[in-house]
Amino acid sequence: MKHEEMLKINSINVFNEISNGISTVLEISKRLGISHTTVEKVCDDLTKRNFIKTYTEKQGTPGRRKVKYAVSDLHYCVYVEESKECFSCIFINTELYAIERFDKIKFVYTIPLSEVVQRVVRSITLRDDYKKFCHGVYVSCYEESAPLFPKEFNIINKEEFIANSLKTDNEILLFEFPQKCILSVYGNIIHTNAKRKGIEHVFTPNKIITLKKPYFEEIFSSLKACAIENMKKKL
Repeated sequence: MKHEEMLKINSINVFNEISNGISTVLEISKRLGISHTTVEKVCDDLTKRNFIKTYTEKQGTPGRRKVKYAVSDLHYCVYVEESKECFSCIFINTELYAIERFDKIKFVYTIPLSEVVQRVVRSITLRDDYKKFCHGVYVSCYEESAPLFPKEFNIINKEEFIANSLKTDNEILLFEFPQKCILSVYGNIIHTNAKRKGIEHVFTPNKIITLKKPYFEEIFSSLKACAIENMKKKL
């Protein structure tokens, strides 16, 4: 295997561990079975490329502070939700912080809907860090607005977006929404008209996630997950 290929594999594996909360060279080295030196080199490279960041924590005893790693908080996704009055936009980074939010009011001074949508798009895409650090724009909107957004913006159904973003490959998860249930069986999404009790007769979910509108907490967690998954694709 070529050096470049091995570096990419190690970068992906190290980044996966860090995104799962494994924060030290020692822990990463043990879990991946590669040397401390290799882990340190990969972490140095990922830090220079702004995929991860370093931080230190106070130790219980005097001495040198231990260096730890976390996913860089420069990266983010954007969520746009349309209501009767406005388009609400919020930027969520990999630490679940809202780094920006704004509203664009609809139907003011007879401005057409297409122009309002364009103002939303410009406010997002003209950010200095958009091309480098934005990993997706996800839009929940009415049918008439959907064609007005550019193709690179993702038009979503909120429930499906949450289930697809928060599913795992090693569990059976039941997402129980007010009007429907969505089942994730080892990463495969199953749409069903069955209710929770009927599903539990057939499957034994590892976890049942009951959600109530407006789903903001779950949507923000989904945005974080999308940002991290899309970062992996660029390693």
